[in-house]
Amino acid sequence: MSEDLVTEVRLRRAFLGACVLAGALGAAAPAAAQTVGSVSGPEVRAGEREAEYRLGLAQDRAGDDVQTLHRAQIQTALNDRVRVRAIAVYRDRGDGTRFDHVEGELLWQTAKAGPSGYASGVNVEARLSNGRGLSQLGLDWRNQWRVGEHWKIRANALFDVETGAQAEDGVFGEARFSVSRRVGPVRAALVSYNDFGSLSGGAGEAVHQAGLAVSGDIGERWSWYAGGLLPVSGDAPDRDVQFRLGRAF
Repeated sequence: MSEDLVTEVRLRRAFLGACVLAGALGAAAPAAAQTVGSVSGPEVRAGEREAEYRLGLAQDRAGDDVQTLHRAQIQTALNDRVRVRAIAVYRDRGDGTRFDHVEGELLWQTAKAGPSGYASGVNVEARLSNGRGLSQLGLDWRNQWRVGEHWKIRANALFDVETGAQAEDGVFGEARFSVSRRVGPVRAALVSYNDFGSLSGGAGEAVHQAGLAVSGDIGERWSWYAGGLLPVSGDAPDRDVQFRLGRAF
């Protein structure tokens, strides 16, 4: 058997195992809302172009309200420091799939990785929701450290403000973290999502989640990701499972 065929077989097995792992994480608790976001890196590569599809599965605490989120995005680098991305999200709460919102992003990598392995970037985003009188403007600070040949640490600080007829006052804050290690053909990660709501204290209790994720490549152009989150404290979702499939051009 050729080396390429062996690698492909291993990747397929790893992907199947990741799907089982993500499903197990989702089944371990009975409910809640789903995010199709990520713990994002700051790195931009000149000439990169990629399309990605994300599938999110969620169930509320009562086990009654099951919803599915679909996210499609396309991104392209303008140079070796700036990248733009367009996003469309659809939501299905059991009554049919409906358009939820569109989003545009611009990522500026402010610091390239040097001998320390540290890289940083700032992401500006604007979101327009479907018919709810609510839009969002956001600023994300993305940090990444490469430790040795296999380890990677990411930390994101996210800040959003709402506009429109149904907007809430104040600045909303969130922090996301991941620690990952390359294990053969895949990367395994511990991830943490922490939503603090309004930083003025007017939006209620903070929400904290943590979980596992596995990702890898299929050939030179395809990539995949599967992960799940469980509640840590606060009014956190009980089930949060995500799958992704991307292709570079």
